[in-house]
Amino acid sequence: MLILFWNVRGLDLPSKKCLAKETINKGDTAIVCLQEAKLSHYSPSILRSICGKNYQGHHALEAVRSTGDLLTVWNLNETEGRPFHRGRFSLSTEFSLRNSASKFIITNIYGPHDLLSHAEFFLKLHDLNRSIIMPWALIGDFNVTTFNSDRSSATKGTRSSQAFNDFIFMQGLLEINLTSRRFTWSNFRE
Repeated sequence: MLILFWNVRGLDLPSKKCLAKETINKGDTAIVCLQEAKLSHYSPSILRSICGKNYQGHHALEAVRSTGDLLTVWNLNETEGRPFHRGRFSLSTEFSLRNSASKFIITNIYGPHDLLSHAEFFLKLHDLNRSIIMPWALIGDFNVTTFNSDRSSATKGTRSSQAFNDFIFMQGLLEINLTSRRFTWSNFRE
């Protein structure tokens, strides 16, 4: 089973929707978690234009001031999903696989940009973790890095990085390392 997560930074243009649909349907992707789609609503026709006809299950968190929206969609042929929790910066969905008894929760994340909101954000995720009794994955864009060397600019994020590392450690989480390139974000100029 493949899970795709992607900060698409807007799907308002037909060319971006076409690229998203092509990428999503390239493999056997069962679950898709998008951040910053920047769409006003998610009707069935919009979902088909982004994901194709097999991705009819969805759970969405609308944008606040045109940023931070989250969309989790799933292929109904492979998975069943149901909304589990909505947070200010997160969207959790409980999944079960159609061909097994496996159940798990995926939390789709678009984290805050400022240090004060990070503290609140990590506390809310900690509280959420205490209510989950099955396998759990947090995926998405946390808007913070674990190390300053992970940043593409010289901007320092020491306190946010430390808070993020403390959160990862306290929750017993594992970070999946990026292997195909140096940074997770690109403006396609380099």
